[in-house]
Order: sequence, then structure tokens, then C-alpha cells
Amino acid sequence: MLNLAKRMNADGEIVRDQETRARITGETLSRETERPFADNTVHNLLITKYPFRDETGEVAGVVSVSVDLTDQKKAENAIRESEAKLQAITQNAPMLLNLKDMEGRYQFVNDVYAQWVGKPVDEIIGKTVTEVFRTEPWTPSWNRKPRCWRPENPPSSRHRRCRRRATASG
Repeated sequence: MLNLAKRMNADGEIVRDQETRARITGETLSRETERPFADNTVHNLLITKYPFRDETGEVAGVVSVSVDLTDQKKAENAIRESEAKLQAITQNAPMLLNLKDMEGRYQFVNDVYAQWVGKPVDEIIGKTVTEVFRTEPWTPSWNRKPRCWRPENPPSSRHRRCRRRATASG
């Protein structure tokens, strides 16, 4: 890694090249870089260079805007680390884990759940339980043939059709 003085010199050359390009082409140019501050901390900056035009529309100079992204970068890194930890926990937990949205569609399943279902994760995400577990086309209950009890196991009174069949066959 370059020491700070060499890095600043290299960065200075890039800044001059960026300013020259903005002046000549009239383009707006942006880049992220690290810069040392007076308190000996290094900050992430977004530096944007854009042409300043006079009343005739000619480029009269270059405006430079620097935005300190250090806190944003730290927050993004913290989120990434937290997501990685959560992913490691959920994928290695010896239990079935899933998350569904308000419509009952899977938003997340862990590998243990996918193995239990017997399908890859990408074939589960976005589907409902019925879509994941159905192996044959669904038939509405009013189109299904009623299930009847066997004669040796008589039906209850609420199964009238079955009772008639059981007494007719028995």
C-alpha cells in the first residue's frame, strides 16, 4: 500500500486530470476517494467536478463539490456484517425456518427447510404453501367423490351419503 504522501500525490494528479476533462468536455464527473483529514482520520469522499459556464455558455471554470460519505460507508458495512451474521445463523440453525408475506408467499426459507421440502430454495421463494406442496392438480371439494367409511367401521350421522352406501353394500 502506498504511503500517505505518495497516495495524496497520485490523488492530486487524478484531481487535476478530472478538472481538465470537465473543463474541456463540459462533462460532470464524479468519483469516490479516501482523503486524510487534519485530525489524522481518513474519510471517504464523493468528489464531483462540473463545468461552470459564463453568460455565453462557454466553460469559465470548474466547480468541485465534496460530500463526506464516511458515516454512510460505516453504516453500510455494519448492515452488511449484520446481514452476514443473520444469514449464518438462519442457514446453520438445525430447524425449519421460513418467512411469508401477507399473501402467504415465501420470502425466505433456510436450507434445512428446502431440504425438508425436497426442492431448491429458488423453487420455493415467491410461492404459497399450496403451490410448493401440491403434487397433483387441485380439484374443488364439490367435484370430489365423497369418501365413505368401510362397513366394518360405520360412518357417523353427518355422513349420510356414506351411511346409505355402507348399508346398501353391507
